[in-house]
Amino acid sequence: MAYRENPVAAEAKYALRRLIVTGYVLNREARSKTVRFETGTDSGGWTVRSALLPPEFARVPTDEPELSFIGDFYGRSSSKILRLESA
Repeated sequence: MAYRENPVAAEAKYALRRLIVTGYVLNREARSKTVRFETGTDSGGWTVRSALLPPEFARVPTDEPELSFIGDFYGRSSSKILRLESA
């Protein structure tokens, strides 16, 4: 992932673009309709927070440990969390 090599350049390149991101599910938050998942398998991995509309959230499988999301990338919400919305 480009973020591993150069987070600043990746932020500029991918901000507000539609991306497909695959990772391992950390949690599903029904109240906020978000799914947090982790990309990468080493210490350089990132946590991705995907905000979904209620019908989209209802379709997220609960028994799949690894998922792919398509969404608009909104940059980092903290030093190690990337935001995808309208997935």
